[in-house]
Amino acid sequence: MGLLEKLIHSITSKSVKTREVSLHCIFDIVEVGNKTSLEWMFSLQVVEKLVNIEKAAGGSGETMVAFLKGIDKCKHISTAERRVMKQQVVRKRAQKALVVVVDTGNRSLVA
Repeated sequence: MGLLEKLIHSITSKSVKTREVSLHCIFDIVEVGNKTSLEWMFSLQVVEKLVNIEKAAGGSGETMVAFLKGIDKCKHISTAERRVMKQQVVRKRAQKALVVVVDTGNRSLVA
């Protein structure tokens, strides 16, 4: 799993090409991976990093959509596991959005 760790860490690279290639590799791994590789990605906080990339790109949502589509296309996990993993992605994305609201100082939205 050393290569997977390097790929996930390289999505935060300053080089646009490195980041782009790493994202495409990660999306492909999600699509053809198994439950263990997906859980490993979650433990390496890939969703949080994708949310940060999405936020920096203007919040178009295309990175998260591509990640969720990859989970949908994965044939090595059951439908129930797929549903749980998608819920985890949405939950982590929502938690990250709440942190952004708190950081901006608008505490009335969080309460």
